[in-house]
Amino acid sequence: MIPYMEKKIDKIGKEISEKKDRAYPPMAWLTRKLYSKLMTPYMEVEQEYDKGFYTDERCMECGICAKICPTQNITIQKKHPVWNHKCHGCMACVAYCPTKAIQFKTPEAYEKLNTAISKRLCLPEKRKRYHNPFIKATDLMIDKQHIESKR
Repeated sequence: MIPYMEKKIDKIGKEISEKKDRAYPPMAWLTRKLYSKLMTPYMEVEQEYDKGFYTDERCMECGICAKICPTQNITIQKKHPVWNHKCHGCMACVAYCPTKAIQFKTPEAYEKLNTAISKRLCLPEKRKRYHNPFIKATDLMIDKQHIESKR
C-alpha cells in the first residue's frame, strides 16, 4: 500500500506545484445518502469541541500550539493557550506540544450525542499521542505562513 500511496502523493505534489485546478470528486452515493443523518448532530455541536482542551502544570508557555494550529483557533493569553471555538479536531496542538502539557477530555456536548459513531471513534482521551515522524512542527508553521500569505 505504501508504494502505491507514494506514487499518488508524487502525482498530487506535482499538480500542486503546477497550481493545477481540479474539481473535488463527487460524493459516493452512500455518503450522499447518509451524510446529513450522520453528520448533522456533529455539525450542531462542532463549536463545543475545543472546550475539551486544557493545559496542565507542564505548560512552558512556548506558544507552539498557536503557531501550528491550521485554523488559527489558539491564541496566547496570559502566557497560556486559549481555544476560540473554531477547532476541527486535528490534534496538532496535542501531538506537537513539547512537554505534553495540552490535554483533551471529550466535551460534554459530544458525550451527549451518544451515537454509534461517537462510541466507535475512541475519542482522543483514549488515543495515544502521535504525529507523523516525517513532519516536524516547523513544517506545519511554514505551511501555515504560506497559506496566510496567499490570503
